[in-house]
Amino acid sequence: MPTKSLLINYNDCPSSLDSLIPDNGMANLAGALIAKGHKTTILDYSTVETLEYFRPPHIRRRLALTFLRYKLENAISGKMSKATYEAFRRIDADIDAIRQKKIIQIIDQICAMIASESIDFVAFKLWSGEGFLGSVKIADGIRQRCPAVKLFAGGPHVEVYGERIFTYTKSFDILCQGEGEEVITELADHVESKRDIKDISSIIYTDNAGHICQTPVKFIKDLNTIAEPCYDEEVYPALKGDQKIKIIMVEESRGCPYSCNFCIHKIKSGNFWRTRDVDRVVATIRCLSDQINTRTFKLSGSNTPYKFRNQFAQKLISSSIKIEYIGFADTRQPKQEDYKLLKDSG
Repeated sequence: MPTKSLLINYNDCPSSLDSLIPDNGMANLAGALIAKGHKTTILDYSTVETLEYFRPPHIRRRLALTFLRYKLENAISGKMSKATYEAFRRIDADIDAIRQKKIIQIIDQICAMIASESIDFVAFKLWSGEGFLGSVKIADGIRQRCPAVKLFAGGPHVEVYGERIFTYTKSFDILCQGEGEEVITELADHVESKRDIKDISSIIYTDNAGHICQTPVKFIKDLNTIAEPCYDEEVYPALKGDQKIKIIMVEESRGCPYSCNFCIHKIKSGNFWRTRDVDRVVATIRCLSDQINTRTFKLSGSNTPYKFRNQFAQKLISSSIKIEYIGFADTRQPKQEDYKLLKDSG
């Protein structure tokens, strides 16, 4: 029997515009599960609706007035008054009350879906800050009300803190490090009792004796083996209407050989380059452009190799595909003439 699952993306109140871009990691996991015959739904709470919920008009007005008072006090006396400080504290307390109410609503929604759709497991993307704290509270609520369902987690917070998360919370059964497309299908096999937990790569879990165990981290060698991402509105309902900014991140490369100290990608994606075939990336863009009605994309690699970028740009031009796109790369690789090629390609 195929499994049924929920993929949760909760990051508190969206703090920047890129929080409103569809989550390519969630879409990749959904695509991987569906390709193996499983059923899943993405519950992405980084939406315009969530932003409006966390910052209703009366909160925005109070923030604007209090900030104006702070600016005047700072201009006159060089410091903020105690009354203004307390006003900010009261606003913060009211926002926290809104946050707790939202978390309860999310727990109610997820638990209702678990009961009505016979959900086998729930997988969280863990961000840091309030996104992590809120996700743990949601997981705690699910654990209390639906103790039989399996709870998994991956994402940036796991990549940074690893097993130390288990010292803060025991709500998650398994933590996933690094790339999740292969791991999520292995976890589905585990839920179906088709795979022993010890045979799943890149995970952290607690054994029956209470010891924290960790399997070796495994990177996907051939990115062309990754299933196509799923942005179907029935699977990813947050894409309906104007709840998300329709800029789509496309998997074209992973890893980077430089291992800069400020960058998490050496942990997340390894210190060696892997790229997908240019033709496949272009085909993905062509398909998603029609499906989502967008012409704006972002290459997801942390440092796209310049040879791939040039081939990609040339393919877009020769295929007469009109899109706008952006990506990250260092300036040591390309030649001067490469920049015109990139500009001409969009």
